[in-house]
Amino acid sequence: ITSSLVGIRTIQGAEDEEGPYVLKLPFIRFERPNQWIGPDGGIVVDIEFDPINKNIAYIGTWGGGVFKSYDAGQIWEPSSKGLGNLYIESLAINPKNTNVVYAGTHKGKLYKTIDGGQTWTYSSAGIQDEAIVYSIAIDPVSPNRVYIGTRGISNNGGPPWNGVVYKSTDHGDTWRPSLSDAGGPEEEDWAYSLEVHPKATNLIYAATHEHGIYLSHDFGDNWEPSNTGITNLTARAVVADPKSSLPKIIYMGVWTRSGVFKSVDAGDSWSMTSDGLVEARIYDMTIDPIDTDTIYLSTFDEGIMKTNNGGDSWKKGGLNSYDIYDVAVHTGNNQILLSGVTSGGLYRSTDRGINWYLSQKGLTTRSITGLIVDPYDPKILYASTLDKGVVQTVNQGLSWMDFSMGLPDDPIYQLVPHPLDAHFMYVLTQSSGLWLCMVGTESCWVKIGGDLPSSTLTEPVFDADHPFATREAMDWVQFEDLFTERLTLAVDAHVPLLDLEIAPSDSRIFYLATAGAGVQRSENSGASWDPAGLDGLHVWSVAVDRMDPNTVYAATNQGDEILVTVNGGQNWSEIPLEGKLVYDLIIPEKDEAQVLAGTSDGVYRYDEQGWKQLGLANIQVTKLAYHPTREGVIYAGTASGAYVSMDDGVSWLFGPPELDGITVQSIVYDPHLPERVYFATKNFGILKANVTP
Repeated sequence: ITSSLVGIRTIQGAEDEEGPYVLKLPFIRFERPNQWIGPDGGIVVDIEFDPINKNIAYIGTWGGGVFKSYDAGQIWEPSSKGLGNLYIESLAINPKNTNVVYAGTHKGKLYKTIDGGQTWTYSSAGIQDEAIVYSIAIDPVSPNRVYIGTRGISNNGGPPWNGVVYKSTDHGDTWRPSLSDAGGPEEEDWAYSLEVHPKATNLIYAATHEHGIYLSHDFGDNWEPSNTGITNLTARAVVADPKSSLPKIIYMGVWTRSGVFKSVDAGDSWSMTSDGLVEARIYDMTIDPIDTDTIYLSTFDEGIMKTNNGGDSWKKGGLNSYDIYDVAVHTGNNQILLSGVTSGGLYRSTDRGINWYLSQKGLTTRSITGLIVDPYDPKILYASTLDKGVVQTVNQGLSWMDFSMGLPDDPIYQLVPHPLDAHFMYVLTQSSGLWLCMVGTESCWVKIGGDLPSSTLTEPVFDADHPFATREAMDWVQFEDLFTERLTLAVDAHVPLLDLEIAPSDSRIFYLATAGAGVQRSENSGASWDPAGLDGLHVWSVAVDRMDPNTVYAATNQGDEILVTVNGGQNWSEIPLEGKLVYDLIIPEKDEAQVLAGTSDGVYRYDEQGWKQLGLANIQVTKLAYHPTREGVIYAGTASGAYVSMDDGVSWLFGPPELDGITVQSIVYDPHLPERVYFATKNFGILKANVTP
């Protein structure tokens, strides 16, 4: 690499006795412009319309930060400068000065903008460490008063939860605890939802995880349970009717399938109002600001549910096959709705929910788990997504189309080309097994390997600390019962499939890494499978020796080692690598080393002399890829960017710079252009990069 292409990037490492050390690495300056090419979409957790500038809307995404729209949600642009945490849980707009917006994060406390999202600053003085900010409520009369519902570091995932409602009286500059003992000192439950009553702002409502409604009559100074008539205390959402003549009408939705409770006396007593609700799990509630008898429920299992008569009866409101995080109503035209779903991105309706369509132009926060460049046409790419099937572009990412015809609606963990013909593609799913597409055939996707093990998984595929962890894993307390219930009810659910490797010396022999059923082996190109050991483990990666199809290496969730078999999985032995988690394994093409490992502490090479660290210490290396035609060139994707070595790991250069801070999930070289590399990322889509050696 010429010196004109190299700069310096500073990395701060862990602290030692003399303080944090600083490592300075060169990085590549790419000669051609690198380009983010989509696809559009992502996980939208919260949506807020501006109550004054009514066509302005903000969305909080999971891992992609905040986006802003100026045309009521048709086109989006990033609005995250200054955010130190891009996992957004909640948003709130100051109703009197709508340039002021608050963003609550996952374990990163609270941020605030005073310029309409151009820049954000940390606004968390007094808030507990690692606070998850589930809800933000602003006093509409005195917006200097702000309340947030948080959960801090709990007791190994159990109570006491360190749930605290905080109050600020200075626009979020400082905070003090307001409610910290919901359910008693042994519980310290937390609030998923807060509501300041718009007609009587001394009344504050908190919908708590397992203890129903807590109510304050004095601006949050004192609280007490207010659950008379409530028969299910798993509260998730609370809203007040802003137009009721007195502060009377309140609605509360619950998680464990009891529906909605309504109060007509400001929360002193409640009655169930769930006619038409089919045991829906309610995640959020939205009241129409113009027609307050209309309420939208964001549910899991039942899509959007809707009432037009103040909760007397409920009916379907669209997006029936989706789990819904949020629904927002345009503050000036209640025909316009926006909805964020757990898979598939952001939807928009212009007829109060009768019809919905995707509305996510500019929203590029999708998690891409695999990528294939068409072997015959470099303009054609195929990408697997964690949220919504497989997509295809025929113009190098200018536009994308669905390519999931026949695939189940299931998270995809990998998209793998056959090494002899990339028009044979394999999809690895969370619970629907293994699928094969022969590009050009009419049906394309067909299920193969029906004898793969069924799933008995009762925990996330990737734990919360894994770089590929999903929202469910990162907030397992919130979603555990849903995950377990769906597993129990699932018919023919297969074990999650995490990695597929085809033996280089015998393309009929396949190995599958699974979450819970160890390694599976096929000798007939995936038509049938047999167990190959390591049952019960989450196998994150496998690598097959280039000459011997029976020699296989495996990285698992056990850590401290990799495992190797020399007899096709009949027996496995340990190769210790103490103190490390191994995320990815590859076999060197022309090297005496047996295997390279991407770990929680950089890159390691194993040969007959044992392990040797090749660099990137203290960096989580998630993906490794040798260049197919340039000897000694290795790319390393990490939880915070990418690096390249031109000398077989002796030294590393940081780049592309666009990936700084971003988790890389897959690295693919363009077979048509040796200098082009594609990076599939978590929450940021695909980066097309060009590097000249």
